[in-house]
Amino acid sequence: MYSKNLMPRTVEGNSLDEVREELFRRYGANYQITDYKAIIKSNIFHLNEHEVYRVTYVVNDNQFEDMPQGGRGAGQPLAAPRPVGASATRPLTASSMQAYSAPRPSHPLTPQAAAGDDFAANKKSLLDSLGGSDAISTQVKLNDMAKKIDSMASMLAKVSESSSVKDEHETIMKIESLLEDNEFSWPYIEELKDKIRGEFKLEELDDEKLVMAQVVDWIGEDISIAPRFPGKKKPHVIIVVGPTGVGKTTTIAKMAAEIKMAAKDKERTPVIHMITTDNIRVAAKEQIERYAEVMELNVDKVDSKEDLENLLGVYSGSRSKGDFVFIDTSGFSPNDYDHISKLQEMLDVRNLKADIYLAVSATTKGKDLEKIFKNYEAFGFRSVIVTKCDETSTYGNVLSVLHEKRKSVSLITVGQEVLHKMRRADPVYFLRNLDGFDVDMGHLERKFGKGDSLTPDGLGE
Repeated sequence: MYSKNLMPRTVEGNSLDEVREELFRRYGANYQITDYKAIIKSNIFHLNEHEVYRVTYVVNDNQFEDMPQGGRGAGQPLAAPRPVGASATRPLTASSMQAYSAPRPSHPLTPQAAAGDDFAANKKSLLDSLGGSDAISTQVKLNDMAKKIDSMASMLAKVSESSSVKDEHETIMKIESLLEDNEFSWPYIEELKDKIRGEFKLEELDDEKLVMAQVVDWIGEDISIAPRFPGKKKPHVIIVVGPTGVGKTTTIAKMAAEIKMAAKDKERTPVIHMITTDNIRVAAKEQIERYAEVMELNVDKVDSKEDLENLLGVYSGSRSKGDFVFIDTSGFSPNDYDHISKLQEMLDVRNLKADIYLAVSATTKGKDLEKIFKNYEAFGFRSVIVTKCDETSTYGNVLSVLHEKRKSVSLITVGQEVLHKMRRADPVYFLRNLDGFDVDMGHLERKFGKGDSLTPDGLGE
């Protein structure tokens, strides 16, 4: 049992020296430090952090509780401080114990002052054995920082988890997953989710089938179908541009073949001319000539803007007046800005009023489609032809970009065969292929109409 004065007490200060001076002011040399530790203090928000020393001490028995600075008293040996908590490294032993006297500031050299000098020397020796005061302080800070980081990481994980599912209905989460499976872009998915949250009450979201049917309708309403172009001026010039490998040449052959087939029962067969500007791809002219030969058509090749302008002038004349002129173009990488610019210059013919189509493959990734749309924007294409629709079963990539770029779709092509493999685009064609959605075909056909095959009217004849 401690006597009253030997009960352990604590005091804090910015340094050990500051604490010792305060204890000397209170008790003179009649105190003994039994323990200390460095701690980090801050407010509740972990701001204004700073290091302080918390010292445990006892006052020697039979001494006054408080003595004025410089008060008399027999010098007593002080136990060496022992770090605890995060900075504790070893227990005190006889070999590590050192005698300390409390310092007496600004006084002539006395036994107490001499003891203070010994204290400084012995303190340095002890701290050096523990790695130094800087090492102890750094370790304390690192340990405390590690705890805060772990706590913050745990808190952020919980916030992130709760934020992702907070107030998010199971139906919305399922629809999001289905849209992602159908390769719709994230901006488009978020747009649809916002519509769901805005249109449906909480209890209505429990009807998964109802919500899904509405989402399918919204997707259909977002699909813009190009109008049939008037094509009143003769000849009706049609140009197809687009990156390499999307099937532009085959698409032009299909368009010409559809017109020829649709005109069989008419008294007058339309006059069709075909031109290729492709001087990049090997055997480009030979490929389109094979298609033209089957349809008993001729193919002309042009290498410059002047050649194209002269040839179109001939086709507009009274002798060789044509009904349709199809222009096939070279395909380039979306990043080949130089050749794309040169093609644009070639097609910049005076008084050329043409319907320009951008051909893209249904298999192209969404990010690449965005770049293609951007880099071919300068051609002023009026609508899009989606090719190779037989090579995929998901169209979210195409529909997302069409919606985001505010572009319409006019034609769909399937396969490499020329005849009967092209049709006018319609929302139902894309909607019926939505994977995972319960599609009501009867409802969709009543709402959006049935798609029709390509006819001369479909190309604006």
